[in-house]
Amino acid sequence: MRTKEACLQELKTKGIRLTRSRKALISFLVAAHAPRAIPEIQTSFQKEGIVFHKTTLYRELEFLINEGIVKEVIVSGEKRYYELVGEHHHHTVCLSCGDIRDIVFRENLLPIEQALSQEDGFQVLEHSLEFFGLCRMCKI
Repeated sequence: MRTKEACLQELKTKGIRLTRSRKALISFLVAAHAPRAIPEIQTSFQKEGIVFHKTTLYRELEFLINEGIVKEVIVSGEKRYYELVGEHHHHTVCLSCGDIRDIVFRENLLPIEQALSQEDGFQVLEHSLEFFGLCRMCKI
């Protein structure tokens, strides 16, 4: 997992200004340990007394995506979440409360990707894997 310091240093090395909003977003995503949606990010900042206009939030996230610090995670083809770029991983999604969590898949999917290429001529550029179900709290 990337640290706040590593992310900020990467931006600094590129000569990019470390604004208060960029620092706050990176800090939030480091502490989140899982992808978070815009409403969750806004609520968290409001609780801390940080005013973050929605337009600014989207603009800063887009900027950090373009700089390779943050990535957008699209669940079920529509819901957008944001997380720090890091090691490749997958997600579990609770169908009841909507909680999304990172999981590391222990199986190597490279042989499957290679088989797709050899059998169908399909070139895999990237993939995502999501498991849908009920989280520990919702299945009680």
